[in-house]
Amino acid sequence: MTGGLTLVGDVLVPLGAILTLVTGVGTVHWLKGKRRLALIAPLSIVSVIGIIGITRVAKPDSPWARWRYDADRMVQANARFGGSVVAAERGPGSTAGFATVVVGVLGGVPLGTVTSLAGGVLIGHALLASAGRPLSGRICLGLAAVLAAVETVLVVAGLPDPATLPGAAAALVVLVGAVVLHVHAGRSTAPTPR
Repeated sequence: MTGGLTLVGDVLVPLGAILTLVTGVGTVHWLKGKRRLALIAPLSIVSVIGIIGITRVAKPDSPWARWRYDADRMVQANARFGGSVVAAERGPGSTAGFATVVVGVLGGVPLGTVTSLAGGVLIGHALLASAGRPLSGRICLGLAAVLAAVETVLVVAGLPDPATLPGAAAALVVLVGAVVLHVHAGRSTAPTPR
């Protein structure tokens, strides 16, 4: 029986999970136009109001609604909050890239990967990149590449222990999602040929 705390298991894993959850919840609330809930994101994690706020319809003039909602969902948002905002077009590539980033980040949290510490930032920029924001696509890609490189170095160096291989795999999944988002964001800003 060993006593004491371990850096990865007892500090980084819970810290990464909490940071990913706080920044993820806050980002979703902010993008849905629910600014008050976003500002109290650390408290809303444990409250029913915070979780319900994530699942409920966004305000029609919010970035989330404009970039993520189809026509039917936008009608629901307009009926709930009033307004007549029209949904933007988005392709399946943006949704696939965003889902890949989220799966990689959430898969990395229990493994204590470096990616889990920046998970909320990655998820926030993945949301914006999936809406065709090229700067967020570049930020998401750059951050994912740095984190995947750090995880790869940890595996090659054998630090902190050989069990870091699944964490590196999770970081590579995030990198693949960021590449898909970056490619999609580049296409959405390119002029269409006539």
